[in-house]
Amino acid sequence: MTDAPCRARPSPQELLVHIMIVLGTVYLALYGFWTSRAAAMNTAGQNSQMSGSRQDAYSIILFESMSVKCINNDFRSSPDQLLDYLLQYKAGGGTSCSNAVRCAEEVMHQY
Repeated sequence: MTDAPCRARPSPQELLVHIMIVLGTVYLALYGFWTSRAAAMNTAGQNSQMSGSRQDAYSIILFESMSVKCINNDFRSSPDQLLDYLLQYKAGGGTSCSNAVRCAEEVMHQY
């Protein structure tokens, strides 16, 4: 058995890079969903008398130590506009899942 040095704790900068990569991955997945959904709605609108507008609303809550309702009950924004809204927010680490659940309940009851 060799005595390998212990890995030091990651620096705050290393953690921030990791957090931003994770948040960026979430943003990318959301954007992929939104663009696929928009394409499907446009196709449905071309193949029938439907207007192609979506019938569901998007609400997005970001959370760390506190929750932020950054998009509420949005029926109209394009995928690019929704992503632009999200890109205004940066991750700082930490989670408060119970706070996020309470915030989600408020959004559901409000709309």
